[in-house]
Amino acid sequence: MDDEVKVTTKGDEPESYVGLEISGGPGMMRLLLTWPYERAAEIVEIPVEEVESITEVGPQPLGAAPAESE
Repeated sequence: MDDEVKVTTKGDEPESYVGLEISGGPGMMRLLLTWPYERAAEIVEIPVEEVESITEVGPQPLGAAPAESE
């Protein structure tokens, strides 16, 4: 299985998404959410130019907040 990532967006009110990257472009990043648990299996589309950072996260128990990989 692919590694989960945390994507943080740019702007005055940055948002963070955690999930599996299913498409990295061109122009649009698509992420299959795994956290928060209530939004699991939802697909979000993030314009590539709005991505501030992408960080790998480690495995976690179902419903637990993700921890960044070392």
